[in-house]
Amino acid sequence: MDNVGDILKKVLEEKGIWNAVKQQEVVEMWEDIVGEKIAAHTEAVKMEKGILWVKVKDSAWLHHLSMLKPQLIKKISRRVHKKVVNDVYFFWGELSTKNEGNKTSTEVEGSKNTNYKPAWEYSQKEVENMINALPETNPKLKEKIAKILSRDYEK
Repeated sequence: MDNVGDILKKVLEEKGIWNAVKQQEVVEMWEDIVGEKIAAHTEAVKMEKGILWVKVKDSAWLHHLSMLKPQLIKKISRRVHKKVVNDVYFFWGELSTKNEGNKTSTEVEGSKNTNYKPAWEYSQKEVENMINALPETNPKLKEKIAKILSRDYEK
């Protein structure tokens, strides 16, 4: 008998949206993938057509991370068990306040995500937040994901 996670994966694959889910997972798990020190200077913004857009707080970090791009792409693929990132586009910008006060680093750290949980363990409010965070560039995809993720809360 398949577990809920396997069934959900099959449904999302059949609907052709599994890659989009994995891409959104990369954005949401950015800090856990790269580690606290790099995350303190960066913010994953979005995934679009296989490109991960990462905001960086200064040009020194932008240059440093550009040099680490191949290692970061491999680490992301290992973490989500699928190659969903073909390239990373680093750009300079002001980070949100959630990244303030963290330490600095010059290396990609190993990470242990203690906050990550399977999709079926999220509350209705968390599911709604995930749906609202999906990009508006593909409304049909957003609608399909919303329908699948909200199914258990409609009863």
